[in-house]
Amino acid sequence: MTQPSSAERHPIHHFVLVTDGRDLLDDDNLEALYEAGCTDASIGHRTVEFDREASTRWYAIQQALRDVGAVSGLQVVDVRDSMDDLPAEPVQQIGILVADGLESGEGRPLTPEVVDDLRARALGRTV
Repeated sequence: MTQPSSAERHPIHHFVLVTDGRDLLDDDNLEALYEAGCTDASIGHRTVEFDREASTRWYAIQQALRDVGAVSGLQVVDVRDSMDDLPAEPVQQIGILVADGLESGEGRPLTPEVVDDLRARALGRTV
């Protein structure tokens, strides 16, 4: 596969997916994330920090949710702009990151319903 020319490249979008309590640094989880396509991410105990090339931030997050969701048993519980945005307490629900590049042309908060919709669309399911 040839690399796109610099004129064809998309911007890099930075964001962090926070997962449920499983330790992602476990060898099996690391290997599964790599095989699922998370080669553009830094993995933490509960976080997957992406620098993903995509046409829009919305599409980059959708792709990342699909990739992480392909790992059996992993659930994304939050999406953040950066590691600095993570609370000291364990995350209980989806954050307030506002995505751009939606079909409607406007951003909207990434609520649990929006993330469920993204996850379902990324996995080819309907909600």
